Amino acid sequence: MAGYHDVKRFKEKYKLYIAAGITAWVILFFVHPIGIHGDAMAPTLEDGQIVLVLKQTYKKEAPPLYEVVNFNRDFSKEGAAGENEVRRVVGLPGDTIEIKAGIVYRNGDPIKEQYANIGTAENMSLLTIEEGKIFVLGDSPKNGIDSRTVGPLEMKDLRGDCRWILWPLQSFGAVE
Repeated sequence: MAGYHDVKRFKEKYKLYIAAGITAWVILFFVHPIGIHGDAMAPTLEDGQIVLVLKQTYKKEAPPLYEVVNFNRDFSKEGAAGENEVRRVVGLPGDTIEIKAGIVYRNGDPIKEQYANIGTAENMSLLTIEEGKIFVLGDSPKNGIDSRTVGPLEMKDLRGDCRWILWPLQSFGAVE
C-alpha cells in the first residue's frame, strides 16, 4: 500500500508541473499564437488581434481553398515586420488566376467574395500556379502586399491555418 500513496503524493505534488509540461508540448507541436500587424486582412483580422494558428504541414498537400494561412516569416521585405505573414489562399497548384478590372478570376470563374474584389481597375494577365505554390490575397487588397506583387508563394513556407481569434475578447471566435 505504501507504493499507492507514494504515487498519489507524487501526482498531487507535481500536477501543476505536469499540466504545464503538457500545455507547453501542445503549444510547441500543434498550435502557435501570433499577433496581427497591419490592415491587409481587415475586416477579417484587425491590427493588434491575437490569433491561434493550427500548425499544418503543407509541403505536399495544399491548404484548403479560401483558408486564412500563416507563413513562418514575412514573405516580402516591404512593409513593417510581421505585416506579410497572414493571407487568404485563393489559388492552388494547377489553378489559373487572372485579374480583370479589379475582379479576381480563378480557373476562368470570378471569385464572388468581397476580398476578391480589388476595387480598382487593376489587371493581371493569366497565371498558372506551379506545383508546390499557392496564390494568396489579403482581405483588404488595397492595404497590403500579396501574390499580385510577389507572385505565387511556396507552400513549404506555411506554418498553418489561422483558426481562432483569441484577443481582444470581444472579437473571440473562429476565423472565417
